[in-house]
Amino acid sequence: MAPTMYGLGISGNLHAVWLLTKTHGLELDFEMTNIMEGANKTPEFLKMNPMHCIPTLKDGDVEIWETNAIMRYLCNKNKCEAYPTDLKARAECDVMLDFRNNEIVKHLGYKMLYPVAGFAGKVKAAEQEESVKRFNDDMWPAMKKYITSSGGPCLGGAKASIADISIISYVALLQAVWPDCAVFKNTEFVAWIDAVKKSTKWDEVYTPDNVGFWQGKKCDDAAAKAASTE
Repeated sequence: MAPTMYGLGISGNLHAVWLLTKTHGLELDFEMTNIMEGANKTPEFLKMNPMHCIPTLKDGDVEIWETNAIMRYLCNKNKCEAYPTDLKARAECDVMLDFRNNEIVKHLGYKMLYPVAGFAGKVKAAEQEESVKRFNDDMWPAMKKYITSSGGPCLGGAKASIADISIISYVALLQAVWPDCAVFKNTEFVAWIDAVKKSTKWDEVYTPDNVGFWQGKKCDDAAAKAASTE
């Protein structure tokens, strides 16, 4: 019996899990859990996941959440190469998985994506500028270090690892909402995005149904900056 993933189809975190399972042919059932209607607050769901977040995975008596944990579990269960077994490669992958939560989500998500998409309050323009600087000065060089170490063009080398997949799940939504964002002026970063797309079953996940919600919030640079305050 295949594991079941609970969530909402527009969720970037779910997109990451889907991108993994579709690219590598891993079995996974999906059960719609509309958090907008409180489906994640039912007694049944809370018993499975007291944090009431998505995605949540159930596989027999295994009940887990957090995107990166779910992807590690699925790879370990299926001996999937997207989570390297080589000690050095796995350590680098783990660094980038933590980096995604500590840096990508913080700077590209909460400072850029969510305010522009209307899911967070306005942030100061100076904060966004600082996040762009942080990306160019520190974050991208960190990613580039491991792309180079792996032989590229992905963090996982010739093929995307779960670190690539996890990070791009946030990047893709920012690109859909704010394609003129300054981070996309980094041509090396855009080349990495293209490499991950080519290495995965991208079109099977990033369908109009799954990303149309975000594309409907697309704005130009001027409109995005209006979501910030001086």
